[in-house]
Amino acid sequence: MTFRKQMSILVVVIIVVSILSNSVISSRVIDSYFNDYIQKQYEEDLSNIASYAGSLLGGEITSLSQARIELSQYLSDMIVGISIYDREEELILSVGSRASRGHSPMGMNPGFRNMVEEIEYFLEGEKGTGTLEIYRLETTTSSETVSLFQAYLLRTVTLSGIFTLLIALILLAFISKKLTRDLEYTAHLAEAVDTSTTYSLIPSRITEIKSIQRALMDLGAKLKVKEGIRKERADRIAHEARTPLTLLKAHMEGVKDGVVAFDEERLNLWLGEVENLSGLLSDLGRILDDSKSLRVIRESFDLKDTLTKVVEAMAMSFKEKHIELTLSLPSENAPYHQGKNLIAQNLYNLLTNAYKYVPEGSKVNVVLTGDESGGYAIEVRDSGHTLKPDELMGLFTPYTRGRNAQGSKGRGMGLHIVKENTQALGGTVRAFLSEDGMTTVGFTLISE
Repeated sequence: MTFRKQMSILVVVIIVVSILSNSVISSRVIDSYFNDYIQKQYEEDLSNIASYAGSLLGGEITSLSQARIELSQYLSDMIVGISIYDREEELILSVGSRASRGHSPMGMNPGFRNMVEEIEYFLEGEKGTGTLEIYRLETTTSSETVSLFQAYLLRTVTLSGIFTLLIALILLAFISKKLTRDLEYTAHLAEAVDTSTTYSLIPSRITEIKSIQRALMDLGAKLKVKEGIRKERADRIAHEARTPLTLLKAHMEGVKDGVVAFDEERLNLWLGEVENLSGLLSDLGRILDDSKSLRVIRESFDLKDTLTKVVEAMAMSFKEKHIELTLSLPSENAPYHQGKNLIAQNLYNLLTNAYKYVPEGSKVNVVLTGDESGGYAIEVRDSGHTLKPDELMGLFTPYTRGRNAQGSKGRGMGLHIVKENTQALGGTVRAFLSEDGMTTVGFTLISE
């Protein structure tokens, strides 16, 4: 059963019960008040009739025709007949339905004839005595006026109840339609959030439903952000996986072509790249857990050796494109304490970026410099990668590619990975144009 049908049944039951209870209570109150009024009026009329009859027997009123007119005014549904007798039981005056003593009066509604009782008053005054007989209904509820009033009251209450019910049903249909429409919109929104689809929502004016819609919208936005983060990390994994594979491929091609010697040092380099690839695959669990950060391995190594191996691995590719690749290192050792794999990944991404975008015949120089505090700066400078100042600001944004990236493969994740790796190491990234026109992109490493 739908929510609308359930709500309609519940509201109709409440309305019917309310109408019935209100009708019963109000009709009883009105009926009781009306009966009290009739009874009070009847008692006043009896007192006035007795007083008037006493005046007639006492001789204060001599005109019988006038007396008949006056007494006729007291005839009603309750008082149906009035008779006055003298001391000899002779009838002096009679108005209304008259009957012989001890019998019901004639000339009245047969339905009420058996409900009539006779009241006899013995009147004794200074100037005369006599008897007053009044024919009345046994109870006020037996009155025809009361019966008609009760019938009219019942009919009025019934009609008003039916009218109220119709109005309530019309309003219920309108309100329930609007309410169920808002609920249907909310259900569609929940389905859109579940399926990650776009849904145009009409906000509800009902506070509670609007709160649910707002919560669903917030949830959808959070899920999109979370999904974006997972996608970004998946792209990062895919990008990082190419580094050891590319290095292995380059070295193997060098050995095959006789350019690179196949010795123990080269074999150890390959084993290191395989270990990097194995560690990378073990980090796939981070994609499913947003709370996990990059793993930074603490180990002592020489930056000069790490950078040299990456440059040597990439040298063959640059040579084939006729790009001069050089490495500028300080004369002394450059010891460092953490993130060897991340630093190698950074340099590989920087060189890959330069390889994609600089034209043939350009120069690319990898520069390592140290400072007095024990920190380092690693930069890749090229002569053919022309960028505008506003483009430099967005180089490290994910999925951002330069205007001259047409035709080259990639997702725009390389430099963003450099930024994430550097931040995990506590350093910073930078990109600028030097005075000699060289484009410089690099990162810094903090001292221990």
